Amino acid sequence: MMRTPISTLVAIISLLLAPLPQARARTLFVNPAVAGASDANGGSPTQPLRTISRAAELIQPGDVVRISSGIYREKVVIRRSGTNKQPIRFEAAPGASVVVTGADLLTGWRARRAVGAPTAASARPARPAASSSAT
Repeated sequence: MMRTPISTLVAIISLLLAPLPQARARTLFVNPAVAGASDANGGSPTQPLRTISRAAELIQPGDVVRISSGIYREKVVIRRSGTNKQPIRFEAAPGASVVVTGADLLTGWRARRAVGAPTAASARPARPAASSSAT
């Protein structure tokens, strides 16, 4: 039976217990105003993502998602969590005004009078009758 030297065992155990190198945190950019913006891009400043949702799919612990000005009408589901040492951050770009809403923009509609609702003419207050005086 072959015996393994203690120093070899210590080296193996040290390697097994050593923390794995952590992936480097990155910044993903979202800017649909850029002509080449696409969710197929990598999320760089020159080739940004189009949606926050796509950034949420790509994020890893430690990542930052930097969002440019705009109204983002989308559902964003964050399926990954950061850690105490590597939080995931979604932030507006410096000076940006960002609105995230799940509401759709209403277009092509027109107002209609509801059944039984007063018409514009009947909703006006009655005016006193003008007095006529013949001179």
